[in-house]
Amino acid sequence: MTQILDGNLTTYRDIIDRVKYDDVGKFDQVSKFQNMQFLFDDKGLYLRARNGHETDARMTDWATGEMCQRLRIPRQYWDRCPDRVKALNGNYWLHNAMGEDGLDTRDGSGLLRYRAGRSLEDGGDGKDELRAFLTDRYTPVNNIEVAEVLLDAVGTNPMELAPGDKSFMLDDLTMFIRMLYPGIEIEVRPGDTLKLGLQIGNSEVGARRVTIEAFLFRGMCSNGMIFGYQGVAKYEHVHRGIDRNDLLNKLNEVAAEVASKQALIGECLHHGANVSVEKPEERIKRLVAEAGYGEDQQKQAITYWEQDEAAPSDATRYGVMNALTRLAQDLPQQKRVELETAAGSWLVAAA
Repeated sequence: MTQILDGNLTTYRDIIDRVKYDDVGKFDQVSKFQNMQFLFDDKGLYLRARNGHETDARMTDWATGEMCQRLRIPRQYWDRCPDRVKALNGNYWLHNAMGEDGLDTRDGSGLLRYRAGRSLEDGGDGKDELRAFLTDRYTPVNNIEVAEVLLDAVGTNPMELAPGDKSFMLDDLTMFIRMLYPGIEIEVRPGDTLKLGLQIGNSEVGARRVTIEAFLFRGMCSNGMIFGYQGVAKYEHVHRGIDRNDLLNKLNEVAAEVASKQALIGECLHHGANVSVEKPEERIKRLVAEAGYGEDQQKQAITYWEQDEAAPSDATRYGVMNALTRLAQDLPQQKRVELETAAGSWLVAAA
């Protein structure tokens, strides 16, 4: 059952509690590259960083990618190296390289974002987890800052959480919160209704900017779509720190603007539902491939298209879009949102 976030803040407070729980054990350190060192043991590679004290941490796959980007290390080469070679070459790049944007590692610093690991007594290996390897110019916007601003906004923009378990998505890379306007629905075809809302996104580790954008929820199948169209408000904020009041004002502005564009959004959806697609199976395969997915996902998207609840094998742009957004539900959350965004962009391209 959908819970209304007007007056009753229990649901939002639950979200904030989950974000706070996820924050347990997180900490940051700014360290000069000269004070970093790659080492390895029988359990693998780790990075030691010093800034008043030593922190030893295993790097996540995401942090490894950021480190390679910062130092201009070819990622495929890095992944193929044994730990001994990674430590040898990595220390050279840390201490002697010209990295991204001319970054001179001989006198540069990095912002390292950690999560505390488990001790040997608790079954861990005594190493922390390095979740992000960022430049010292990066000023993070933490998930709790975004969530608390949304709580502040409830009084002025009462909205519902999207139904199901995808109204709030949080993992090591990203956080998304999806809200719907009470009573704002768009019927594309009889029995096929979409609800209009907003998606707020953030990443603490450099995976995306703070974003506020239009979101559509298809009730019959729980598909979501990010609606990006000229004239419909969207907000993006680069991680250079953020003022809480500024973010609250932007949220209120975007919420009011998106709600006022209901008719325009409806026109785009109706237009897409009336534009035929030649060889829709081939188009679906090509769109899924362009999104970076292989034959299995292409076949699955076609199956979803053939089995759509409202219009099986719907050979329109709207029908193809629904196949993509249904496939997106099978993906990790950042990939899900990327495919939902691509599907929305493809739909409105014909509008």
